[in-house]
Amino acid sequence: MTPETKARQQIDQKLEQAGWVIQDMKQLNLSAGVGIAVREYPTDTGPADYVLFVNREAAGVIEAKKDDAGENLTVAERQSERYASANLKWRKDSTQLRFLFEATGQIIRFTDNLDPAPRSREIFHFFKPETLAAWAAQPATLRRRLAEQMPALPERNLRGCQISAVTGLEKSLALNKPRALVHMATGAGKTFTAITSVYRLLKFGGAKRILFLVDTRNLGKQAHQEFMAYTPPDDAILRELEHFLLELGVGFSFVARQRRIQLDSDDFYIDLLFYNRKLRRLVAVELKLGEFRAEYKGQMELYLRWLAKYDQEPGDLPPLGIILCTGKKNEQIELLELDKSGIHVAD
Repeated sequence: MTPETKARQQIDQKLEQAGWVIQDMKQLNLSAGVGIAVREYPTDTGPADYVLFVNREAAGVIEAKKDDAGENLTVAERQSERYASANLKWRKDSTQLRFLFEATGQIIRFTDNLDPAPRSREIFHFFKPETLAAWAAQPATLRRRLAEQMPALPERNLRGCQISAVTGLEKSLALNKPRALVHMATGAGKTFTAITSVYRLLKFGGAKRILFLVDTRNLGKQAHQEFMAYTPPDDAILRELEHFLLELGVGFSFVARQRRIQLDSDDFYIDLLFYNRKLRRLVAVELKLGEFRAEYKGQMELYLRWLAKYDQEPGDLPPLGIILCTGKKNEQIELLELDKSGIHVAD
């Protein structure tokens, strides 16, 4: 068995472990599963080692190399880039494929071409087809959100060193630097600072999981207590907003803060949820620490439809949504026709 054949067998095994169906071109059947990995797929620049199809659509490529090429695997990125930009047989769409992999039997590197400055990174395994499908459905990648969509940090009740640490970390991540070191003096509130960064990365960056690692059990207990007692800076604003609406005296009743809803395997949180007795409607409130963005409409529509399906009582009218942000962008709001969806924007 040649080194190339051995590497291909190991790559096939790893793909199957991740839920991919492996096929040769002669046996091509894109309906055989959610994710299909087709060997030696023809392109106008030569056959690609693997082309990945997700829900029958070409999504990415894999450039396979023998194991002793692992030390310089990044050299293969030019080849995977070439195949991703090539015209694929039977594919009418000429846009570049988004997900690029380079792999030996031992090492896998991955690039997301939708990142603001695409660069490869080593990963432990191939992603599941469902994972790539979920990423493809999102308007932006994690790295792009970090670079372009992180709102300003509310500085209320934060020390100067904490503000510097959180903003510095986010600037480093926005510049596509995967590693950062935060240096703070003893007693400066390092754990609180770390929790603040974790909170912002989860809520605004769209991160799914963040590893918080400690080296002793006592530190773990202390960190757990601080996590449980943590009040986000924007949560204080939500509390003030909650009190303001309740004091209006026009029928508002408080229902929930950070109301959790589940769709498929994803969790979402509505900042504030009220019920207005006079309007006979649920009212969802979202606080955005920045100017209005068009994608906020889709988020609020999702919340309102979920509330209408699961929380609306018989006799109630459809829920309303209020988006609070620092700037309205009136032309976008007009073209999006938010009022037809029961959504209102205030600044």
